Amino acid sequence: MNGGYRIIGIVSVMLLICVLIGQAIWFYKVREIKQDEFRHTATFVLRETLNSFLDQETLSKEYRFGCGLANDGKTFRWSDNKSIQITSSEMFYEILRNVFYDHLYQNQYLNLAKIDSMYRTELYKKGIGEKFVFIVWDKDSGESLICTDTMSTYRGRIFTQPVDVGYEHKHQVVAGFPEPWLFHSLGRHLMWEGVFMLGFVISLVWQWRSIRTTWQSAKVQTLGMAHLEHELRKPLATMISMLDGILTDNKRELTDMKIRKLGMMKARLLKMSDVTDTMLATMKTARLEIEREPLNIREEMEQVAEMFEVIRSHAKVNFRIEESLKYPLLDKVYFNYLVINLVDNGIKYAGKNPVIHVEIREEQSEYVLVVSDNGMGMPKKVLRRIFGQFYRVKDERVTRLSGFGLGLAFVRKVVTAYGGRIKVESEVGVGSCFTIFIPSHQKNEIEL
Repeated sequence: MNGGYRIIGIVSVMLLICVLIGQAIWFYKVREIKQDEFRHTATFVLRETLNSFLDQETLSKEYRFGCGLANDGKTFRWSDNKSIQITSSEMFYEILRNVFYDHLYQNQYLNLAKIDSMYRTELYKKGIGEKFVFIVWDKDSGESLICTDTMSTYRGRIFTQPVDVGYEHKHQVVAGFPEPWLFHSLGRHLMWEGVFMLGFVISLVWQWRSIRTTWQSAKVQTLGMAHLEHELRKPLATMISMLDGILTDNKRELTDMKIRKLGMMKARLLKMSDVTDTMLATMKTARLEIEREPLNIREEMEQVAEMFEVIRSHAKVNFRIEESLKYPLLDKVYFNYLVINLVDNGIKYAGKNPVIHVEIREEQSEYVLVVSDNGMGMPKKVLRRIFGQFYRVKDERVTRLSGFGLGLAFVRKVVTAYGGRIKVESEVGVGSCFTIFIPSHQKNEIEL
């Protein structure tokens, strides 16, 4: 299945990249087409404007320029007895314009301001209002001869196709336009699309790594759950069976105190077995049901204290129960588990001389359980993470002790099922204090 998800992910990425690349190519082609249309229109108008200007100027009498056809009607003559054979009326007008342009240029009569005005008027009729600059250069040498404005750079400009003018001088006229906003926007769109595609790929790679980590974590948790079932249920069942055998067959060899202690151990193991079964089932289904009933809190806590005297004789565990609190509405399994787990953790991480204080009281409409210790404590940055499944504080003193990082996760589920809340205060080298608030009203079930 993992390989299938990987193939689907790769195919999805490739398809999206193809779509983005196709869109980028489409935008690029549209941009090129629009530029070509703009250039074609501007070039056509420039050629017509130059022809119109030269036609008008040839009719003016202020220029001393003589030209005409010879008697044969096929020879075009102009100043200094220059002539050329023509074959059509179109060629006549073309030659006339070119030689007249030479005359204007040689005598510095070329009125670019008038050409500029005429060109601007014609462009406006075509819907083009951008500013432009005229450039006249020599066709043979490529040298710029006239420029109507200074240009710091040719980048970002659209130039018309060169329009040939002049007969002897071989000049070319072009008009340069700043790139219209539409083309700028298309270019920016292509740039942002590239940024988006890069960001998408990076995000997808990060997401894939996160999914892979989650997948691996789920596999580890599944294996860990199976391992827990094997490591907890079987030893508990074995110990209970062995205790039954000892209590049944060897009563004559045991003192009353030993029988009492063994009976207590059997009772605790049975309760631990119930809690273990419930805990494992809860972790699989994420649902916890609590049936509340009046609980003899003093009797329960006396049993807990007696148990720790036997199994943790090196620890000092102090219980304090509010006098008025006799039969709170709790349950015999889960509340007992809360106390045992928190006290056991406090002893485990407290070092050589653990001292645990347990207080149970009622405040307004809540039962309050406080468990404090003199242990190693925890840094504030990990306090929000300690209730996560399989999480253990990254400390050599913690990791060298046995544990799976499930106890506090289950504590939080129990508190949440009660409809309560839990608060943690801790200081490294001083100890920790867990405070649990449980509403005193009935709340049997909660979805986790």
